[in-house]
Amino acid sequence: MVFEMIRGWGEWNWIILGLILMLLEIAVPGASLIWLGISALLVGGIALQTDMPWQIQVLLFAVLALICVYVLRRVLLMREARGDPLQLNSRTGRLYGHVYPLAESIVNGVGRIRVDDTTWGVAGPDLPAGTQVRVTGHDGTLLTVAALDR
Repeated sequence: MVFEMIRGWGEWNWIILGLILMLLEIAVPGASLIWLGISALLVGGIALQTDMPWQIQVLLFAVLALICVYVLRRVLLMREARGDPLQLNSRTGRLYGHVYPLAESIVNGVGRIRVDDTTWGVAGPDLPAGTQVRVTGHDGTLLTVAALDR
């Protein structure tokens, strides 16, 4: 039954499948469906130009999907090796290493900094307001800071 269904797919069904996978990428976190969608679009484009049996199309889709995932993994590993990890979904992670003045003094280890139009709670050594601090980490939404060495 599955083979009959796949056999009945024409070349345009690969393109429709690719577009559906790419649209699903919006709803599903991560970056996995986009690569499967690109692979399906490539198979659809190649199948429109040639007369391929469905088995070859499925095999080509599998190979292209593996190649796309391998390339994505290599790119992510190279970024991580350069010390530039993706921080797409981590607002606090994107603040690491940046320097901000204290909006409020750090008293008893807790204070606040202003980042754009938002203030963030910070933890660090007691310092007066206006002191330049560097974000060194976080614990939940509380940023860890250290006084900027001059």
